[in-house]
Amino acid sequence: MDSAAKDEMQPALSPGPEWPEQERAEQLARGAALKWASGIFYRPEQLARLGQYRSREVQRTCSLESRLKAGNDGEPGVGA
Repeated sequence: MDSAAKDEMQPALSPGPEWPEQERAEQLARGAALKWASGIFYRPEQLARLGQYRSREVQRTCSLESRLKAGNDGEPGVGA
C-alpha cells in the first residue's frame, strides 16, 4: 500500500494528552482489521475484490468523519 493510500485510511486525529487511550484503541482496531482481512482474503482469487472492499471502507470512513464534523459543528465548545 502506498503512503497516499495509508493517509486516506488513517484518521486525522493524533494521540496526545487529551486522548491517552486513543493509541491503544487504534492498535486494537488495526489488529481486528488485520484478522478480518486475513479471513476474507485467504485465497488468491478473493484478492480481486480487494479494490471493492477498499473503496467501500474509504467511503464509510468519509461518511463517518463528515457525520462527526456535522455533530461537532452544532455543539459550542467542541472541536476546532
